[in-house]
Amino acid sequence: MTQEEFARKIGVNVSTLVNIENDRQGATLSFLYRTARALACDVTDLLPPVADAFDEEAPARHKQLEEGLGEWLDVLLEQEAEAATAGGER
Repeated sequence: MTQEEFARKIGVNVSTLVNIENDRQGATLSFLYRTARALACDVTDLLPPVADAFDEEAPARHKQLEEGLGEWLDVLLEQEAEAATAGGER
């Protein structure tokens, strides 16, 4: 699935995805719920632990989580695209 397809699936523009990914725009609660539904996960899977809000080292860990989430999303989108291609070859 491309960014364009994913953006369409959750009802946002590609520029919104890019801005959120690059921390130029915050994700709304609605965005998080639509993303979680599209990825078949719980919205809490998209958020860092609450305890991190009081931890001085949390920003560095959040950056690692964000990078990991981006990689996970890339893999998930790639798998979905492969599955769609395989389904079309039948």
